[in-house]
Amino acid sequence: MKAAQESLPPKLAQEMISDYDVETLDEAGGLLYSAYKSSPKKIGFKRNSFKDLGISDQIRVLKDNVDNYNSLINSINTPEQKLLNKLQQHNPNKEVYDDLVQILSTAVDSKTGIYGGPGQVGSPNRKYMIKNADGSNSIIKGKQFSRDEAIRNAAQFLTEPEIDRLLGTHVSFPQQGHVLDAKNNIDLARDPNNMRAQQAAPNWRDGADAKGLVNLSREDNLKIGRDNDVQQLLELIDERMGQEISGTETMNLLNMAKEIQGEQRFAASPEVKGILENLSANRDAQAAGAVVGEKPTVINAGEGSRVYVEGSNGNGSKAEKIKAILKNGNGNGKH
Repeated sequence: MKAAQESLPPKLAQEMISDYDVETLDEAGGLLYSAYKSSPKKIGFKRNSFKDLGISDQIRVLKDNVDNYNSLINSINTPEQKLLNKLQQHNPNKEVYDDLVQILSTAVDSKTGIYGGPGQVGSPNRKYMIKNADGSNSIIKGKQFSRDEAIRNAAQFLTEPEIDRLLGTHVSFPQQGHVLDAKNNIDLARDPNNMRAQQAAPNWRDGADAKGLVNLSREDNLKIGRDNDVQQLLELIDERMGQEISGTETMNLLNMAKEIQGEQRFAASPEVKGILENLSANRDAQAAGAVVGEKPTVINAGEGSRVYVEGSNGNGSKAEKIKAILKNGNGNGKH
């Protein structure tokens, strides 16, 4: 960049640097944040909602939600120190980290990136109720991160790996969380070293436990969140299966649907591969304008299997979609 700035007209060089900064921040923001030019010399951040995502990304996020709910549920009775022993340290690429700090310090719009957006993720700018030694309660009101704190906080958050460093689960739509509970560790609430990216929805629901659940245990609360996301994910899988997708994606979605319901995955048998290859070949032929004759497809599916078959009429256009769902079985039949 520096060489480009010295060898090109100043205006063009500045545009190139600005474009590089936007692309760098946009990539670092993943699915959660999108970077954009808010002015000729400044870059803003837009926080994306789940509804902003395409269906494939929504499926990915919901699957990660389910996995993170399960991991949180399984960790409930694990002693804190044993859990902390699993923590992987935040170890970003130094060149990338330093590059982000430089961009955040010089080019990012303060409103959307420093005093809002990634600069304030996990900010202690909220009320905490702590119990005093005499049994009484005190309310402590935190303050948002200062500019310097916000820059370090944003750089830490944007360089977090796609794996939860404590739980080991995949994180695709993150929220800044604390390694040690901020409520019970007030002195660490502002320390980026006590921060880690967590999957947003499970972390948010789990936070309700710290606020005090009424007639609901932490485990029950997490199970409700997981079951809600399982149902939403199954609906999205059904929707995606009705679209023009490859045989490989079809198999992946079928296995995902079974996995999140605690069922055995489909075996990658030659019969299954053959059916999916035929479906893909027919779709490719249709896309090329070829005529695909009607031929009956026979599938023996065990009870509990979800089978999606796309039919076509004699001229190659899609005529119908048939979804057969056989319930109350173990899904171990031939399919």
